[in-house]
Amino acid sequence: MAGMSSQEVADCLRVEMSANVGPVQLQAMTEACRKARASNRGNASFNEVFNERLVDVEGGEDHGDVVYGRPEAYSKWLQGLPRFPGLVAANVRSLHTLVPKSDKRHGALRAAIRHYISWRALRANCSQACAGGGHLVGPCQCSCPANAAVTAGCCSRHRGTARVTVLVQEGQGWRGDLFSATDAYVRVFLGGRRAQTAPVWNNNHPRWGARLELGVLDLVPGAQFKVEVWDRDNGWDDDHLGTCTQPVEAGGTREVVCFAGKGRLRFSYLAACGPGLGGPLCLDYVPQPPRNNGGLYRFSHWPPRPSDGPVTWPTQEEQEEE
Repeated sequence: MAGMSSQEVADCLRVEMSANVGPVQLQAMTEACRKARASNRGNASFNEVFNERLVDVEGGEDHGDVVYGRPEAYSKWLQGLPRFPGLVAANVRSLHTLVPKSDKRHGALRAAIRHYISWRALRANCSQACAGGGHLVGPCQCSCPANAAVTAGCCSRHRGTARVTVLVQEGQGWRGDLFSATDAYVRVFLGGRRAQTAPVWNNNHPRWGARLELGVLDLVPGAQFKVEVWDRDNGWDDDHLGTCTQPVEAGGTREVVCFAGKGRLRFSYLAACGPGLGGPLCLDYVPQPPRNNGGLYRFSHWPPRPSDGPVTWPTQEEQEEE
C-alpha cells in the first residue's frame, strides 16, 4: 500500500530491530533501507509507518512490547523464561496411534477422528470477482495486468489511488460574444491532469454530455477540481468566462452545480478507489466481503446423523500406511 514490497518492509523492519542481523549484511541492508525510508511520509521510520502488527509471545511473565519496545522489557521477559517456558514447537499425532492396531478400538477411533476433522475443516468459497479486470489463476487467487496503479495480484500499489471520471452536462448564463451566442467549452483540472470538452457552437444554454477520463490519480488531502468555462474564438484569443472549484470525494457518483463567472455549470464525477481501497480519499483498506454463499463453511455435521450413513472404517491399505 505504500509502494513497497512486503519483502522490503519486512527486511527494513528487521534492520531497525537489528538484533539478529549479521554486521556485513546489516550494513548493506541499512543503506538500502535508508533510501527506501526517504520515500516514507516525513522520512518516518518503518516502525512508525508500519505500526499495525501482531506479536505472539510464548512463555515468560511479562508480555508487553518485548520486540519493538524498550530493551529493558525484552531483558525482563528473558529472565522469566526459565520459570515460565513456552511451547514453540510440537509434533502432533492422532490419538488413535496410541491404541495398538490389534485392538478393535483402533479402527473405530481413527474413523471417528477422521469424521471430526472433516466436520471442523473449513472450505474457502471465493465468490467475489477479481478486481481491476483480473481473472482467477487458482483457488481464491487473482491475476491482473500489472501497471503503475495495480500489482499483478490485483492489489493497489499504494493508498490514495482512484480512477476519476467527469461528466460535463450543461450550463447557462454566459455571454461570450457581443453579436452572437456563446461557443462554450469546459476545461477540468485535477492532480496535474487536464481534459476538456468540445465547443457547443452558438448556444447560450449549452448541453455537452461529455465524458472526460482523467485516469488514475493520487487523492491527497485538500484535492479539488478546477473547472473553467471558455468561449471559443480562434484558439489563441479564446475568452475565459469563469472558474469554479469543487473538493473531490471518492465513492459513488457526485452531482455538482457550481457558478463559474456569470453562469451556472452542472456536472457530475466519479472517483472510484483502487482495488481494496475505500474512504473519502481512498486511504482506507477495505476487504471485499463474500457474496451470496461465499466465505467459509463446514463440510459435514457432528455428531454424525443417521442420514449421513455409517462412519467409514479404514481400509486395509490405510491401516498398512500407519
